[in-house]
Amino acid sequence: LQRVLEEGNVRAGLYRARPSFRIRGIVEGFYGKPWTMEQRADMIRTLAAHGLNTYLYGPKDDPYHREKWREPYPEEKLQELRQMRDICTEQQVDFVYLLAPGLDIEYSSAQERTLVLEKYRQVSRLGVHRFGLLLDDIGECVEHESDRRLYPDLVSAHIDLVNGVWQALRQMDAHADLWVCPTQYHGTGDEDYIRRFGCSIPKECLLMFTGERICSAQITSAQAR
Repeated sequence: LQRVLEEGNVRAGLYRARPSFRIRGIVEGFYGKPWTMEQRADMIRTLAAHGLNTYLYGPKDDPYHREKWREPYPEEKLQELRQMRDICTEQQVDFVYLLAPGLDIEYSSAQERTLVLEKYRQVSRLGVHRFGLLLDDIGECVEHESDRRLYPDLVSAHIDLVNGVWQALRQMDAHADLWVCPTQYHGTGDEDYIRRFGCSIPKECLLMFTGERICSAQITSAQAR
């Protein structure tokens, strides 16, 4: 056991010294009961111990993350986010707050985009500068009549939303990052949706992609490009 631990520590040290990926971490983005604060703290410390540097918060069953995305966090939940951010700062792990409005957002509505920014603004007051916009696990067509009149397809709506949110986010915080998960986040990379989406959003935005499959065994450099 001691030999295995020593070998693991050596590998972790090499990983920190010469990381293959600039961003290395995990997403709390599953369905079901979210982690407790104790479990999150333990996971964040585990990430740091193994040379990983990023924790993305977006559990599907946090109602204020997805179903009630328009509503601001109550004070109790806001304090939990603050605690997560503080633990990440202590462990030198980047904290990324994710929002998933895709279930029912009206893409053409200026008011809806304002609500997205207000949610980001509330979290930014905790000292958070990295934000995510998740558009996964939703229908393949726009739902609102106003959107159907304006956009020929879903990807057009998503491109417009991301570009608008990015501009407003940078006006709010010149140092903010925006991470985007498209509806199609796996495949060969040359499908119509992901090709048009990737070519049309700001290059500064980080695009989430899982390779050929949802759970790919590997992602090659060519696939990443």
